[in-house]
Order: sequence, then structure tokens, then C-alpha cells
Amino acid sequence: MEEHLTDHLSRQVPKTNWPENIDDSCSQSRFRDSRKRRFLLPLLRRIHANGGRVRVLDIGGAASYWGSISADLEALNCSVVLLNLYERVAGIKASKGTRVSFECGDARSIDHADCSFDLVHSNSVIEHVGNWRDMRAMACEVRRLAPSYFVQTPNFWFPYEPHYGQPLFHWLPEQVRARWMLLAECKPWPKAPSLLVAHEWVERAKMLSAGQVHALFPDAKIEREHFFGMTKSLIAVRSAFE
Repeated sequence: MEEHLTDHLSRQVPKTNWPENIDDSCSQSRFRDSRKRRFLLPLLRRIHANGGRVRVLDIGGAASYWGSISADLEALNCSVVLLNLYERVAGIKASKGTRVSFECGDARSIDHADCSFDLVHSNSVIEHVGNWRDMRAMACEVRRLAPSYFVQTPNFWFPYEPHYGQPLFHWLPEQVRARWMLLAECKPWPKAPSLLVAHEWVERAKMLSAGQVHALFPDAKIEREHFFGMTKSLIAVRSAFE
């Protein structure tokens, strides 16, 4: 899981009783790196070719995500602003002196004027901001703040739930998922200490289908990331230069 999933984005999301040390697996990291090479870097290069610089707002982002392409950021005159509720979530202290900076903010209401950036980026975040109204508010901000955007989210119809590390978990009723987390580990999650906390944990992720992503981002092309022929994740991409 992403570093920034511990606390971010919507101030209505509970911030207590979150397990420590929920880290990305190597497989998830490989998927992210492939995604950056295949979709993100070509988009950054097109923006740079048309303006000589790239200003990125990364909603819910972490400094470690951009570290693997730091040389590309330099070559493309690219600056990145990480937007999170808390500085510690972004891991920005490890990136001082780079092209990455931090701002405190809520994904549903961002204090920047229209088209303040060239690209709005978000990786595995929109499924964590709250209910459908919260997701729609975030989507409106994404579309408002830049002419291009890149928004990735896991696919609801993929049979493995990446946040809780269980096959088919997200297809179960919420009550069943909460009871499961109370009675057993959902690695890397421990057993929930109470049913109250189990429900809080279950509500942290609301997976989206391709139809829902298209409804939130009607002016985007929906790219599909595949694993063994199945759509693992969905990426809403809008490019101002296509």
C-alpha cells in the first residue's frame, strides 16, 4: 500500500486506530514503476515539449514515489507539489533540495486557482477519500486544476483486494468484512482490536469500477493495467496535447 494511505485527503476520514507499518509490497512497487514508464513519463514529456516546464500537483502523494524518476524530473524541468493533510505522510523531509515540495490540503477542496498546474496526478488515492460525494468533489478538483491529469485506482472487478491483501474481500458485504478483520489477520493488517475499529478500517477503501471512473472523469481516456489478462487497475488520463 502507498505510504500516504495512513492519513490523508479527507478530514472526515477517521485518523485513529490505523495500524502501523503498512508498507508497499515489491509486486505493487513493480506495477507502479511500470505504470510510470508506460503512462506517466510520456505524458510529462508531451507537456514539457509544449511549454518547457511541467508543474505537477500530486494529490495524496509521497516523495518516495517520485524518487525513482528524479533524473527525469530534472530533464523535464518538472516540479512536484505533494498535497496531503500531514507533512509526515508525504515523507517530504527525505527529499529536501529536490524538485518535490509539500502543501497541506484536502483533496475535496484545494486552495489553488483554476489551471494552476500543468498536470494533476493521483495514485491509488480516490478510493480512500470517503463516499461517492467525496470522490466526486475530488474529481472536480482534479479536472479544475490542470488541463492534463493522471488518476489511477484499483479495479473493483479484479478478484484481489490490494488494500487488505485478500482475494474477493471487497466483494463481501461490509458487515462480513468487518467481522473478518475482527477475527483474523488481513495481512499486512493485524486483527482489529474491536468491531468499532474493524468498521473504521473497512471504510478506508471503496473500490471503483471502470464505469464509475468514467462517470467521475468523463473527459478522460480510461487506460487499463492488466495482470494475467484481467484489468488490475484503471487510469483516467486526460492530455491537453492530444
